[in-house]
Amino acid sequence: MRDMKKTATQEQIREYRKMLDNLSSNDNMDKVNSFMEEYDTMCSLFEENGCTGVKDALGDVVVPALFDDITVVFSDANRYFAVPVIENGKYGLVKPDGKGTMAAECVYDNIHFEGGFHYLVKDGKQGLFDAYGNELIPVAADKVFE
Repeated sequence: MRDMKKTATQEQIREYRKMLDNLSSNDNMDKVNSFMEEYDTMCSLFEENGCTGVKDALGDVVVPALFDDITVVFSDANRYFAVPVIENGKYGLVKPDGKGTMAAECVYDNIHFEGGFHYLVKDGKQGLFDAYGNELIPVAADKVFE
């Protein structure tokens, strides 16, 4: 069973974000790691009118509730990563801008996130997007990953 973490206040999350912005020293990295061990820093899913969206650790909407499902929720430290979503049985990527801006339309058979990359599959072809939703390899290759 996972240990229950404390809920951070808005001010604590703001301080945490400042630490993330200044990771040039080992001291700051230690503070960030300590904070992440003690407090829940995950973004969270929410539902509205039968659709799913994502809120960051401060409770701000980063992905509006427009989708059937969301397959990955990142920590607040990675709140700028594109979010894999499902609509009508197809996968896509949405930018966490609070507006629902699509980085990749919901036309893919599968998307998975690993090692800082989104791997997309459509009709047996593979492609690669970076964590932020920028296309690196078009979904036209026979093999990008195993």
